[in-house]
Amino acid sequence: MRLLRRVVDDNAPGFVHLRETMLCFLSDRQKGIIEAVDNSFPASCPHGYCLKHLEECVRRQFHNKELCTLLWKAARATDQAVFDKVVADMNAIDERAFRWLEANAHPRHWAELYFRGHRYDHLTSNISESLNSWLLQARQMPLLPMLETIRHKLMEWFTERRSLEDRTGGLLVSKAAKELQTTVNVRAR
Repeated sequence: MRLLRRVVDDNAPGFVHLRETMLCFLSDRQKGIIEAVDNSFPASCPHGYCLKHLEECVRRQFHNKELCTLLWKAARATDQAVFDKVVADMNAIDERAFRWLEANAHPRHWAELYFRGHRYDHLTSNISESLNSWLLQARQMPLLPMLETIRHKLMEWFTERRSLEDRTGGLLVSKAAKELQTTVNVRAR
């Protein structure tokens, strides 16, 4: 773990500053992760929180499914009026709910409206959870073999995805082309 920490500390600032695009983090709000991102990366790198994990916390704290539904609506809001309406709806159910959210997870970490980076509609950390479930074996290895195992698996996945589109004609991947064609067909009616 010390070696990984050293690798991140030595390389993260240079990696971040060499790029024009912003490095963005999405995590489940574990204390160690929050501290590591704060300590190892510049403040210009926004840190988003997984909405699924935040929803679980809200559910445990307030035992109300409607508050969880409103949390997702607030997170997706891109307009101040919509966000304020959802917050008002939350306060109508339980006045403590939004105050608790602000105290434990400021909206700049989970609400699209206030997030400084680009989440590209990734409100959860599901993709990393999937990777973590695959990595159970690799996580038991020493650092370098673990990284090599991850690299090999990623190469397999990339090759597999690339081969799915080998025979696709045109500029779009087949899934996007089918969705576009469906939209055109529906609107043409």
